[in-house]
This record gives sequence, structure tokens and C-alpha cells, in this order.
Amino acid sequence: MVAIKSLGDHHYHDHKSTSDQSASSSLCLVNLFSVLGIAGASYAMSFYMSVILLQYLSIQQYGDMMVAKQILTVVSVALAMGTKNVSKRFLINYLHEKSDRYMDFIWWHCSYLLKLILIFSVAYSFFVLMFVWLDTMEYLELAHFHVAFWSIASAPFLSIASIMTVYLLSFGYVVLYDFLVGILQNFLWIFLVYAWMFWAPIPTVWHLILFLVSQSLFQFFVLGLCVFILLRDPLRKTFSLTDRLYVDDQWLSHRFSSLMIDLYSSLPVMIFLTTIEVFHSGEHMVGHLSLALSISILFYLIPQSIYPLIYSSLDYLVRQSGDSLVDTNLLIRANRSVILLNCLALGIVIYYGYDILFLFGEQSNQAYQLLILFSIVSLVGGLYYPMLNFALISQGQSQFIGKMDVLFYCVLLFLGPLITIYFGGYYCVYLYALMILFQFVVSNLYFTRRSGFFAFKLF
Repeated sequence: MVAIKSLGDHHYHDHKSTSDQSASSSLCLVNLFSVLGIAGASYAMSFYMSVILLQYLSIQQYGDMMVAKQILTVVSVALAMGTKNVSKRFLINYLHEKSDRYMDFIWWHCSYLLKLILIFSVAYSFFVLMFVWLDTMEYLELAHFHVAFWSIASAPFLSIASIMTVYLLSFGYVVLYDFLVGILQNFLWIFLVYAWMFWAPIPTVWHLILFLVSQSLFQFFVLGLCVFILLRDPLRKTFSLTDRLYVDDQWLSHRFSSLMIDLYSSLPVMIFLTTIEVFHSGEHMVGHLSLALSISILFYLIPQSIYPLIYSSLDYLVRQSGDSLVDTNLLIRANRSVILLNCLALGIVIYYGYDILFLFGEQSNQAYQLLILFSIVSLVGGLYYPMLNFALISQGQSQFIGKMDVLFYCVLLFLGPLITIYFGGYYCVYLYALMILFQFVVSNLYFTRRSGFFAFKLF
């Protein structure tokens, strides 16, 4: 595992522990190509998965599946109550400082998650029993329930699997973390699609539910095996701890802000797609939106691959108000790389958009227009998250981020349905795009004013 750790030190090394030469080398071609290679493989598998999934499902079933997937993801993230982001902050810190307090944190974290999952399981079971009783009394029909309601039964497994990836990252298995987060899920989906094609050639709602539950269980067992093999010794040492458990109040002091940050990558999309699904009269728009979002995810993968390479330098740059020539040059190189790759990708999408959609069996003008719009929206959103988001956190502005995220969610949640009902689904799409742009511009102006330097400088 030495090679795995050496490729990913940028995720958790402090700038003070690196020289100027090693800081500059964090964006060298070897590291750049390694992370872009993983991102490229992840996107290629995601693209192929969407192609075969649309060959198996109708566009309406595909939309239902994507809505259910987003809801399942949001519930699994909410179950962790922001402790995933807290783990990245404290656990990585304790391990970097070689402090035994990481054992206290793991003990506390496991017990805290267990309580949350127990509460969720009891509440979910109560609602299922209540709906079954209402079904027997013929007040409602369970057969008409959306795929999402039944699939969230597997949310605890998906939540634990997500936490296990953070633990692997914290203990230094960074490339493995990138592989598990970027490639494993797509590989499991491809495997399951082919298995379901053989098992259920004509899928029903219950086949879709079993599909989503199965992918959550597979992720849980695969990651559980990785943790058992790679982290056996530190976990054995942790769970054999006999000293009095030390609990730091800071572990829970920013739960709400941390939860808002953790939800950012999934909650807005869930609210947006669910709004279109419930309040828009057309049957195919959710499917087209889901397809456009799946293709345009490339514009999130590019910055998420490059910017983590300079996190330690960016953190130091923020704390020193931009007063470091080496780190400033590193930031400029990273910005140029991201902008160049984004422009190339956007040009390909605009020029070959219809050809790309043809691979999915879609060539309508509506699908093409949505693809172009969401490519631009994702390009802007990818610049905000993770780069600007991380810079604001380094500046100590987690509460500002949380407030901006809550504003984003509330506008989508309350204005989205009204706009969709009275003006149509396309105007809800414009609202989503406008909120992404608003969040990016306001956060960028706020960061520049507080720090004294522009985060996206190119010269």
C-alpha cells in the first residue's frame, strides 16, 4: 500500500510539512494524469452505464430510477448528520498529528451513527406498517408508491459505506478512495444492469426497487471487506480501548453546517428532479433531465480531480491572504488546467451533442437544449464545488456556506413547485440554473472581499 499512499498525500498533508519544491510537484504531470485517469475511467463507466440502462429501461423508467437514486443518496447522507465532513476534518488531523485521539473519535462516531440508524429504522418501519394497514383498509394502494419510498430501506447500508470511504481516505489510502468513490459504484451498476437484463427482461417497479437495494448492499459489503483488510489493526486497537472515552464538543458543534455541505452534491438535484416528477405534466422530461445531468457530470469531475492536488497549498494561501508566490503560481496553473479542459469538453458537447444523444436513443431538440444548458450549469457549479467551497472552509466561513446552501434548497423547494405549476417545467430548469450562478457569484465576491485575492486568477 506504499504506492497508494504516495500518490495521494495532497488530500491530507499540511503545507507546513512540505517544501516549496514538493508543493510545486503536487501538480506535476504524474499526479495530474493519475487523477485525470481515474476521473476519465469513472466518467467512461458512468457514460456506458447510462447507455445500457436506457437500452434496458424506457426514458420514463430511467427518470424514475434517477429520482429514486437521488432520494436514496440524500437520505443516506442525512443519516450521517454531517459527520462525514466532520470525519474528514478531525480524523485526518488526529492521524496526521499521530494522536491517539483518533480512537476516541471512531468510538464516538460509531456509537453516534448507530443511534441515528436505529431511530431511522424504527421510524421507517412505523410508516411501512401504517401504510400496509391503510392499504388493507383500502384507503391507499401500495402498488402506486414511487420506487424511492421502498428503496430508501437500504439507506443505512449506503450511509455506512460512504463513511467507510472517508475512513480509508483518512488512513492514507487516497487512490483507493478515488477508485472506490469514482469507479466502484459505476462498475456495480453495470454488473447489476446486465444481471437484471438476464433475470427480468421486462422490468417492473419491483425490479427497479430490488436493483437500488442491491447496489447499496453490494457497496456496503465491498467497502466493509476493504476496511476489514486494510484497517484491521487500527480498528482492533480502537475497539479494545479500555480508557475513558474522551468526547470533544467540537465534533458536534458544526453538525448543521457540515450536513449542508455534505448534502450539496445531491440535495439540489433531488429537489429539482422530484419537483419536475410531481408537478410537471409531461412524462419524459424527468428522463431527459436525468440524462442531461448524467452526461454533464463531466464538468464536476474535472475540477474535483485537479483542485484536491493543491488543497494544502490553497489552504496555506488562504490563511496568508495570498502572500505566497509559489502557492499563487500553483493556483494559477490549476485554474488554467480546469478552464482549458472545461472549454474543450464544452466544445465537444456543443458540436457533437446530437451524436452523443443518439448513443442513448435520444435525438430530440428538447434533449439537446437541456444537455447544453446543464453542461454550462455544471461547469459553473463545478468551479464552486469543490474549489471555492474548500477555500471558504479554510477561511473559517462554514456558516456562510451553510446559509447559502439553505437559501439554495429553500428557493428550489418552495419556488420550484409554484413555477412548475404556473409556468411549466422549463422555467424550473431556469430557476435551478439561476441559483447555481447566483451562489457562485455571491460566494466568489464574499471570498474575494474577505481574503483580498481572487480565487480564479489565470495570470
